[in-house]
Parts: sequence; structure tokens; C-alpha cells
Amino acid sequence: MRWIAEQVDAVGSAIEREEASKRQQQNLKLTDVFNNILNTWKNQFMEKLLGEVLGGMGVGLTAGGTGSDGTGGGSKASTNKGGTGHEGQGKGGGEGDQPKKGQRHPIVLLSSRSPDPFGNGDPLNLSPRHSPVYQRPTDYEHGVYWINTSRPLATAILERHGAESARWREYHFQRFVDIIVMEALHTMERKGMELTFDLVENKINEVIKAVHDNALQNLSQFLL
Repeated sequence: MRWIAEQVDAVGSAIEREEASKRQQQNLKLTDVFNNILNTWKNQFMEKLLGEVLGGMGVGLTAGGTGSDGTGGGSKASTNKGGTGHEGQGKGGGEGDQPKKGQRHPIVLLSSRSPDPFGNGDPLNLSPRHSPVYQRPTDYEHGVYWINTSRPLATAILERHGAESARWREYHFQRFVDIIVMEALHTMERKGMELTFDLVENKINEVIKAVHDNALQNLSQFLL
């Protein structure tokens, strides 16, 4: 009876490990889908939003990025400042041609998931010690941002609630809000604004308010 109980426990543990692995793979696939949704949403409104809040941003003033109307890492050919891109295929949240400097929209990728556009195609693995939104110098030059999926809070949400949960979607969305605020600050600096505390605070509040209003209108099904 003891031997039978041990075998049952062993089989149960194996099944549990297999189910956990399947859940992890499903979470990764869903995070890719959500990241593409959020990238598309961000590209459709961010330039107009920053232009309205900051008094006119101008083409090519962002920190770089894809310049595409689609999602992932591909970018459509453009005659805008900063050079031309090439048609790319968004896969896994950001596979495609290497981002070009000075293009219109930043691109948001997922660590440990999205192919590194400046590497050999393997995902960029970040540690839990890296910030929730991370940039290397080359990422900054090309307008690339990484959402660090290894952060303890991100890992805990995915493991306990899954990528389908409202908690993960809210966490994922908030990292995009962080990135849009960062882009606003970079734009203010490039426009030569005097960055006093009151000005920065007011502009950040205006950006966040506008982002939330737009998300309620265009992302309500995703978020709620």
C-alpha cells in the first residue's frame, strides 16, 4: 500500500508539472497577443495625443521606433525623417527588421519572449533586478522598450492568475502608460521646454488622463 501511494504521488506530481508547463506556454502566447494589441493601440493615437498635450510634437521627434501602423517589430516603408523602414512581420511581440533611428513610433517588446532586434534573433532575457521597463543604450537610440516579464510582481501575477486575467492585462497596460509618459518627457526635453517640477507634473497628469480616456474608449473590452 505504501508503494502504491508513492507511485500515485509520483504520477500526480508529473501531471502537475506537465499542466504547469502548458499553462506557462499558454501565458506566453497570450502575452504576445496582448502586446500586439497594445502596440497597435499605442501607434494609432500616441503621436496625436502627445501633439495635443505638448503643443505639437512634429514627425520624427520620438526616440525612434518602428514607424509602422502594425504590431510587433516590422515597420512599413516611410518617407518621413529618420530613413525608411521595410515591411516586416510581427511575430512573438516584436520580430521583424531592425528598428531605424528617428522613426515615428516606439516599439514595445517582451523580455524572454520577443526576439532581440539587435542580437542574433534570440529573446532578450532580463533579471528580476532590472526595471519593469528597460532600455539599453542601443534601444534608446532606436526607440525600443522592453517590458521585463521577470520582475517578481509580473511573474507572480502570471503564475497565480494567468495571462487571461484582468490583473495581468492591467499590469501590461500600465507598463505601456509608463512608456508613453517617458516618451512625453523625452519630447518635452527635445522641444527645449523648461522642465520645472510643476510643468512636468502637470504634463504627466495630462498625458495619463488622455491615455486613460482613450483606453476606456478603445480598449474597454481588453481591460474590463
